[in-house]
This record gives sequence, C-alpha cells and structure tokens, in this order.
Amino acid sequence: MLRPFLTALCRTFGVAVVRRHGGRIQCVNGDDLNVSVCYETEVGMKFHNQTISSDLFTHFITGPVRLVPARELYSGFDALRDAHTLIDTDIASLPHVDFVARIRKGEDLESSAYVARLVRGTLDFRPAGPVRRGLLDELRADLRAQLERVEAGEFEPVRTVEVGGRLYLMDGRHRAAMCALLGREIPTVDVNRVYYDSFFWWVHAKMKQRPELYRRHLAYFAAARGSAVAPPGRGPHA
Repeated sequence: MLRPFLTALCRTFGVAVVRRHGGRIQCVNGDDLNVSVCYETEVGMKFHNQTISSDLFTHFITGPVRLVPARELYSGFDALRDAHTLIDTDIASLPHVDFVARIRKGEDLESSAYVARLVRGTLDFRPAGPVRRGLLDELRADLRAQLERVEAGEFEPVRTVEVGGRLYLMDGRHRAAMCALLGREIPTVDVNRVYYDSFFWWVHAKMKQRPELYRRHLAYFAAARGSAVAPPGRGPHA
C-alpha cells in the first residue's frame, strides 16, 4: 500500500520516481519534496525521507566529553515493536559488537546476528530487505577503516541522552561497539536537547495508538517526560 501512495505523492509534486532494489521507492530530489512518511510494518515503524540524521545531532551537543563504560550505556530509541527492539540493551550486548569483531578478524559476516536483523528490518530504522554482497563488502571496508581510527583514538564521541537516570545512545552505535570490543570506555557527548525536535513526539503519538506493541518505547518516553529532555508543552505532555 505504501508504494502506490509514495508514487502518487511524488507525481503530485512533479518529482520523478525510481524503483530501487527490493522494490523500494525513492523520489529523485526527495529532500526537496520536504515530506516525511512514517509507516507501520510488522516489526515496527519505518520512515521515508527521514528527518533525523547523524548530522542533525551535531547541532544539539552540550557539555564536555564524558567517558562511560559499555555496560553503563544503553541502546536508545529505534521505533521497533517490543518483540524486536534493542532499546535498554547495554552496548556490550548489541549485535554490533560481534559484527565489528568479525570484521576485525576477517570472518564471515552473512551468518551474523547483525545481518539477520538487517534482513528482517529489526536492526534499526532501515526497512527489511535482502542484503547484497556488495553492501557487506562496503560495510566491511568502511567499518575496518573506522575501527582503525577508534584504535588510534581519532574519532568523534558518540551522542547520548540521559533518560530516567540512564544514559542512552542516540547516534554512533558502531563506534560504541568498537570501544566495547576493545575494552575501552566510550567517549560520549550530551544531545538531550534533540528531544525538542518534533520528530520524536510525532512517532510517540503514533505509538500511543498501539500501546500493546510499544510498551518499552512508551515507558522510555514517559521517563523522558519526567526529565529535562522533554520540551514543556509538547510531546508526551499532550
């Protein structure tokens, strides 16, 4: 049902439509369309023309760099249903750690839990779909280079928020996983103010429509409501 909708949407705005691998739809110059679509799947919520990106978090950084043990940093918001979400999982237990360990040792990637989740759409915001060998080759090369930077201590701190007395990772899972693999503390910077962005409360409102499927995320948002990350008069206060 999403494909016809997106196709019609692109045509309405006079934007060309192309089909990608797995039948996914992309609008050429989709950023110029300035329309973001949140849609429900059997594993959780996914997004077309997502409004949140790694670059965005840079603008919300406050405070100094803080070193945190991997067992004291938790995976944050991923918009997945309770049966699939990694929220509240400590970084040392994420499938990302095993994945970067395989890359470091030159081992097979296709049999990893990371790839299994990527195929099912239960790793992060990305939709379900086949994982091409070419993509795995690109990931291996990119993450190996990133691992070398982490080993040398030449990398950006990961972005975190504090919710309910816990520190949650918002951006930088692979860097955090590499630190965990190497037995190092993880450099973090605070981006609590990112929750002033309406994207999260838009998703929160949709989750409230099916609370039986998103109890863990709704508990997370409830904790955010009681902390400094929730903007007054917005989001879960409504």
